[in-house]
Amino acid sequence: MNVAPSSYLRTRKRLLAAAASLAIAGAIGFGAVATGTAPVLADAVRVEAPQVPSFADVVERVSPAVVSVRVKAKIQSTADDGSGQMDDEDGLGNLPDNPQLRRFFREFRGFGDQGGDQGPNGMRRFGHRDRNNDQPRPVAQGSGFFISDDGYLVTNNHVVEEGTAFTVVTNDGKELDAKLIGTDPRTDLAVLKVDDGNKFTYVDFADDSKVRVGDWVV
Repeated sequence: MNVAPSSYLRTRKRLLAAAASLAIAGAIGFGAVATGTAPVLADAVRVEAPQVPSFADVVERVSPAVVSVRVKAKIQSTADDGSGQMDDEDGLGNLPDNPQLRRFFREFRGFGDQGGDQGPNGMRRFGHRDRNNDQPRPVAQGSGFFISDDGYLVTNNHVVEEGTAFTVVTNDGKELDAKLIGTDPRTDLAVLKVDDGNKFTYVDFADDSKVRVGDWVV
């Protein structure tokens, strides 16, 4: 009769105990799955994107302060020598040297509106008197808005930079003469002044110290 060494028996008992422990742990895990118990996870952070704001209310409030700016300038034209050629100040310097083409654009654009007779095709025909007319003529039009109730308004520098006469058309269609106060080509801003004696609705500037990165700015 063979008797197993005591060390062998101790090792076997340890292996059986380990196997039993694994079986018990597996049963517990299976029970957790079977009963629907799930591990607890951290809640995901959800950020709702804000809706794009509507500026309709702002536009409605400031529209009485918004104006149209019409600009005129004196344009020295050369006399008509019959060739139909005009100098560069008439804006035709880039056209080909074609008398008929230049005459067409000159009449189409209305140079000489202060005089000239009516042609059979409905276009104006201009003579020597019209070419030398140095009355201010429309050269640009833009928009702006009042920034004070006494008639100061802001517009773009590129609108007024060539002008010698300025007219402001208010929201209700009233036309008012304006004078140029100052310009800043770097920021493309200009300031005009209307001396009408009346109070104007104007746009007040907000406190820029309260503006944060990401805020809407109008």
